[in-house]
Amino acid sequence: RIQSDPDQEHDPVMKWCLLLLAIVAAFALERTPGGEPVARVVLGTDGVNDAFVSDLRSSGYDVLGHADKGNVQLIVSFEELEQLQKETNMDLTPVEYARPLNEDIPSGYHSPDQVLHIMNQTAERYPNIVEYVDLTARYAMSETVEGRRLYAVKISKDVKSNLDLPNILVVSSHHAREIATPELALAYIERITKGYSNGDAEFVQLLDKFVIWVAPCWNPDGTHYVWEHNNMWRKNRLGGYGVDQNRNYELGWDTYCGGSDYKWDQTYKGARANSEVETQLMIKWSQDQNFAKVIDYHSYGEEVLHGYVCPEMPSIIAQYTEREAGKLAEQCDYGTRKPSGDGEHQQWSILRTTSYSFLAELDGSFQPSYYSTLQEIDRVWPQSMYFLKHPLSIEGHVKDNSGRPLKAAIKVAQVQWQNGETRFSAENNHGRYHLNLPEGTYDVTFTAESYSPKTVQITVQEGQTTVQDIVLN
Repeated sequence: RIQSDPDQEHDPVMKWCLLLLAIVAAFALERTPGGEPVARVVLGTDGVNDAFVSDLRSSGYDVLGHADKGNVQLIVSFEELEQLQKETNMDLTPVEYARPLNEDIPSGYHSPDQVLHIMNQTAERYPNIVEYVDLTARYAMSETVEGRRLYAVKISKDVKSNLDLPNILVVSSHHAREIATPELALAYIERITKGYSNGDAEFVQLLDKFVIWVAPCWNPDGTHYVWEHNNMWRKNRLGGYGVDQNRNYELGWDTYCGGSDYKWDQTYKGARANSEVETQLMIKWSQDQNFAKVIDYHSYGEEVLHGYVCPEMPSIIAQYTEREAGKLAEQCDYGTRKPSGDGEHQQWSILRTTSYSFLAELDGSFQPSYYSTLQEIDRVWPQSMYFLKHPLSIEGHVKDNSGRPLKAAIKVAQVQWQNGETRFSAENNHGRYHLNLPEGTYDVTFTAESYSPKTVQITVQEGQTTVQDIVLN
């Protein structure tokens, strides 16, 4: 019990302070005991607010969304359920119990193996424009902890050639239980390949400008576990407790806004930054392809996420990513917000390859009906096309005076990065480089080992690509 000094009980400031202390005391929560998720529950009938939800999250609970009409939904283990009942004295109403997804799968969804089969089948059907790529083998990486490989589809107007074009990345299913996201990735593959093969001008023009990579499932172990054992599983399968792959990337991993240090938390960030083989392969692949645009699909929320949380971002880039996220969101009546934490994949892409990098949260549940997912795919497709067609701000090549492609470091004087962010031209892709910046004029310096640096002034115009080739002596 909190008691006031009689001399101060009429002080309004003191009354507010005492009320705040009483609220904190009433809702102080112990650390979650963790455990295998067993149920989705509704906590509370009234009195649950955003402050309490924040306390739940900071204690390690898997909270879904925000406080709504005095309650909130969580995914909990048996141990967490018992602790919440003891600590909160609030009503806990089960909504759904964990189960193997394949026992009660919403009709129409493709299993992890079926997804791979469709990718391979598409490559066989369109061999000139589609390649089914074993990324684990290509980059000589280890398999996942359960012995699986990661795959992607490359879509190009001449897929057997190393075309002098920028690369785009579409990836989904960093989180295993979000089963609608691979279906959208498959829709990308189907619609682009069919459209191009049918001579649709929109897709012909798209592949004249870009090479598109699509990776529908970046968490194969976790996804198989969802289908075969527990439809509420989120992480990979390291050690049985798993690592949240979308908290394992290095940007902000060690900040207050990074994931959890506790292994059984749903946002457990791993023993160290970039510790997981899935993360390491994404990094190696991304740096090799030097992706110019990135979109990473999750569910749920109907939102486009932009920027960093704790690490500082130059205001010119923060404003640019927020504005561009808004434009993507407008295409399908989504909202926008900052990410849930740091250590996320799309943030790492900003750190190393491109400022045009976003996370999109689909729909309103993890496992909606297949019909609902098809409707959502149609709803977000204008957003998908806007993303694919969006022009780069600046692109070009860095070569020496003999025409040899170079790997050059690129710095923009007006953009003062704070976290070791880097930009390079890709020696293995014709010396190609790109920059995504808002409208304005920039002083850009190109530096390569054994060559004299060069600084040029480049002007960016809204909705247009400025082409600037660089020759270093």
